[in-house]
Amino acid sequence: MSRSGRLDDLRTRADQVLLLAGLTWKEGVRRRTILMGFLLTVAFVALYGTGTYYAFRQFDVQPDTTSMGGVGALGMALDPDFYRDLAAYQMLSFGLFVSSFLSAMLVVFLGAGMISGDAENGTLQTIVTRPVARVQVLMGRFLGYASVLVVYTIVLSGSLLLLTRVFSGYAPPHPEQALLLLLAQGLIVLGIVALATSTLPQIATGITGLMLFGVAFIGGIVEQIGTFLGNDTAAAIGDAVHYLAPTDTFFRMALGRLTPGSMALVGEFLTGPFGAPKGVETGALLYGLLYLAACLVGAALLFRRRDL
Repeated sequence: MSRSGRLDDLRTRADQVLLLAGLTWKEGVRRRTILMGFLLTVAFVALYGTGTYYAFRQFDVQPDTTSMGGVGALGMALDPDFYRDLAAYQMLSFGLFVSSFLSAMLVVFLGAGMISGDAENGTLQTIVTRPVARVQVLMGRFLGYASVLVVYTIVLSGSLLLLTRVFSGYAPPHPEQALLLLLAQGLIVLGIVALATSTLPQIATGITGLMLFGVAFIGGIVEQIGTFLGNDTAAAIGDAVHYLAPTDTFFRMALGRLTPGSMALVGEFLTGPFGAPKGVETGALLYGLLYLAACLVGAALLFRRRDL
């Protein structure tokens, strides 16, 4: 085949992949899955905005520190801006934890049937009888769900960042980097789903994706508690769990990009029930990328051998 012929073949294959990605959007809209997800997200964003507004309305006037206790009284007595930034960061970390959970749920419920679901309802048999390679079907589906994830994460997490900025006055130092890390977290979950759906039934795929996401979060909590108590064994166990699914690592690195720079010496105040911030590590980034690539390669190999 000549060079121009190879280029035309590659262009045709790329068009087929993009067509399948577009069909993924149409399918999600037709089933109203995307619509319901976005409607529920609007409700959560409205609730978060309302809570943030009332939580920080007190800063418009000078609060009475005698009626406050604990860290609140200490922070307001030393520096009101310190207390505001601390409270805003904790509020934002809660919102982004829910955001990451909702993104994972959306990815799992949408993508659990990208291969197994289509095989069960007969859609896949219709597609593969055409001159379309199985790897194209997989990549088209993956890119379609990935594009839904990108839009959803930017809208949801971006809204939380904007509402926090408007109502609390707190501007995180690196919000764009945090968004990229949250997107990477969602893509890893989608990679796990793609691998599972290539060999498991639809329901089993959803359970696998959610379980790994939950196990990674629990591993992060174990590591956090172990570090706080000085228990090296617990910290090592929690860190080892991240190799099973590095989603929690990316979430904590995202929190680290939102940490107020003025709080470098009070890291214990930044640790909350939804995770402690973590600096961006090159090794963790590379492992996450390799993990995602391995999931996609494994999914392609398993899909190639699957009987339809």
